Amino acid sequence: MNREFNQPNFITNDFSVVAEKGTNFKTITSKEGDTHDLFEFWVLDNGQEVHCIAWDATAHSLKTAFENPITEIKLTYKERQNKFTNAVDYSIRNYEVK
Repeated sequence: MNREFNQPNFITNDFSVVAEKGTNFKTITSKEGDTHDLFEFWVLDNGQEVHCIAWDATAHSLKTAFENPITEIKLTYKERQNKFTNAVDYSIRNYEVK
């Protein structure tokens, strides 16, 4: 899936998918009452397992892509600190299945 974002702080890299961690798709309701779809999966980055998240249209597209086994994926993402775990998550903007 390719969506255009003109922000210089996005990073693009190739990763191995951590298939044994699985994926998760769910609908989240914000404090304001808005609903958003969330898709979660894990990749290996320099030997570290990193939690990846995608929202709404990207979440739906990734959910469909992961219906078939994926071992490698190219991601365009923004690093963010998870406010619950303090770990770094990758917020996915674009992807390409390898």
